[in-house]
Amino acid sequence: MSDGFKGDNAALCESIDAMLGLNAAGALTPRVPAMAVQLLTSASVRLAMQHEDIRLAALRVMKSNKMAGDPEIATLIANALSGPADREAAN
Repeated sequence: MSDGFKGDNAALCESIDAMLGLNAAGALTPRVPAMAVQLLTSASVRLAMQHEDIRLAALRVMKSNKMAGDPEIATLIANALSGPADREAAN
């Protein structure tokens, strides 16, 4: 088995979610079997959770190093903690 996907974990999650959405809408032929849907959904959720854990760990390191007092670092922290959808909603 090998990893042939050419994107990061966030892109992988988005691709899985998009494929599952197409499957749910009946746009894929043949349909993705139910067990594959369950496995892909779990993989997407776990990868997203892992990404969130990494962002929170980075925040803790920055705060513990007192880097958060710097305005540029504070902006980086805020951006790291908000996902793309959060940033789009704020704009």
